[in-house]
Amino acid sequence: LSHGAFHSQFGPSDKAHLANLTLGLAKAGSLFLFGYFWLKVVGIATESSWGYLNTGPGYWFMVEMLVFVLLPSGLFLLAVRERSARLARVSAVLTVVGIIVNRINVSIVAFNWQAHTYVPKFTEVIVTITLITVGVLAFRWIVNRMPVLREHPEFPQAH
Repeated sequence: LSHGAFHSQFGPSDKAHLANLTLGLAKAGSLFLFGYFWLKVVGIATESSWGYLNTGPGYWFMVEMLVFVLLPSGLFLLAVRERSARLARVSAVLTVVGIIVNRINVSIVAFNWQAHTYVPKFTEVIVTITLITVGVLAFRWIVNRMPVLREHPEFPQAH
């Protein structure tokens, strides 16, 4: 999102550096997600919980693990192999969606699996939107006023 919003602040050398940085993070992301997947499999095997996978919450868990953990891990590897920073960014978005799905699984599905459906109150939604907006505006203010994505004219080789 920063790359798209502040594209004009990147120089030509910064764009190549950003692509290399993205691919390096893709390697780390792939290893992390693959390790996380296997830790979950070991947890199920250790507790002999294979039977729970054949339930409604178990299917939801498998979607989370296969679509939002194992698939992005493979896409990160493919992005590194093909040297595609764009594919790495798409995989990162899929991973963030996976984190959201995981938090829904943990906080709503796991704890309230027999309870009624939870719907956030209007005030909870407003507080969440306000916090996100303040964070985005603060980040935008900092990037536009400080040399975060560009060189400072008075200190061209400072970083």
